[in-house]
Amino acid sequence: MYSNTLYYGSICWDDYSSKGVFIDGAEQVITCFSYEELKESILELLEEYSSRNAYLECASKEDDQTNNVEDITETIKKELML
Repeated sequence: MYSNTLYYGSICWDDYSSKGVFIDGAEQVITCFSYEELKESILELLEEYSSRNAYLECASKEDDQTNNVEDITETIKKELML
């Protein structure tokens, strides 16, 4: 069954050095079809980018039919103990 709801997350990191090269901050945006998938993806990316001191900047639940956007950043941070 098709769901109109999508979940987004933004994993960010600030300035860091990679192999002696200084790089400005960047981000990785996650798009998921379920809340549980979003939480799993956030944890995976935080682990993948842990050497860059990555953090969850924001997360949202969005309904593409009604254009309703809900900020779920604090809820996810609390659940994942971030």
